[in-house]
Amino acid sequence: MKTFIRFDVKGTFRGSEHVSTFTDESYTEPGISCYELNAEGVKNLIRYWTTLACLTRIEDYENMNLTVFAGEKVGTGTDFEDCATCTEVLGEIDAAEFFEKYLETEERYFDEEITEDEMYETLEKYIREAIA
Repeated sequence: MKTFIRFDVKGTFRGSEHVSTFTDESYTEPGISCYELNAEGVKNLIRYWTTLACLTRIEDYENMNLTVFAGEKVGTGTDFEDCATCTEVLGEIDAAEFFEKYLETEERYFDEEITEDEMYETLEKYIREAIA
């Protein structure tokens, strides 16, 4: 069993019943689109949402959660994300608060107080502590 993360509009994640689709819903992913909860997964989640989805401001995340769930990886999605099953929702973190934490941590990276690896390790730790 592994732990995964994803952003969702509040109230839309359906746990084990959740289905991820691609674009116009004509293609169903092999599982729930997500990223494994580790520093690399946090990095990939943020990169996807800030570069591909173009959500770059705290306000963009105001009606969203960072959903954390346990499950098994079952494949790879169309954007090279993980696809997994969900056996248990471990917690939800307000996405705007998480993104604010990301921006604060990113500033520390830009100020050369921490390395890029430390930035994503810090965010992984933040998530793990928030759901503990």
